Amino acid sequence: MQSFDSDQLLGKKRLPHDLDKGNCKPITSHEGKPYYPCGLIANSVFNDTFPTVTWMNSAGGSESICILKGHY
Repeated sequence: MQSFDSDQLLGKKRLPHDLDKGNCKPITSHEGKPYYPCGLIANSVFNDTFPTVTWMNSAGGSESICILKGHY
């Protein structure tokens, strides 16, 4: 599968028409604005999903542990 733009991932500016004509299909642009990152590959890795982080003190109170909840 080739649904990404290597120039965009390298930090180069890409205009919507560059992405629409390139290898990012089907996720290229929307209403004249480019997707960052574009393409199926980039959007399956960089999906902006973060777990809920809860810090809890241990029984003695001197150490803390981190518990991750949610989707990740």
